[in-house]
Amino acid sequence: MFKSYWQAPNLPERNRAGVYHHGFGSRRHSPEFSKYVKEKQIPHSHIHIHNYFTTHEVQLRGTNHWVKMTDKGRLTSLDDPKIRNFALRFGDPDELLSYDWVPPLPGVNCEGDYMKDYAPDPVAYLKRRMSEGKSI
Repeated sequence: MFKSYWQAPNLPERNRAGVYHHGFGSRRHSPEFSKYVKEKQIPHSHIHIHNYFTTHEVQLRGTNHWVKMTDKGRLTSLDDPKIRNFALRFGDPDELLSYDWVPPLPGVNCEGDYMKDYAPDPVAYLKRRMSEGKSI
């Protein structure tokens, strides 16, 4: 993760169930587009934001019924009794439907203060956790 040959080694994390991935900006690099953004003084880049602990509800069209899709980053369907009953065929639902990885964010889901301990230097925070034998 820290010394990777990948340009963006953390991209696979967006594939974790319950992560909301947002990409903003253009990925175009043509001379015409570059000229346009320079003339208009607008950003010429593309960034990604991964939201880990989103609570997201949708309203069923034509009704007043709302369905919670994720609750603090957990897919609510994983806790549905029918899904859990189906998982019983293959083993322990608690194990089968659990997350293998939950990113540690101080003040959100583990000890610490997000703005003090993490935000100024996320890499230093993660390296410190690793040196203490904690998961990242």
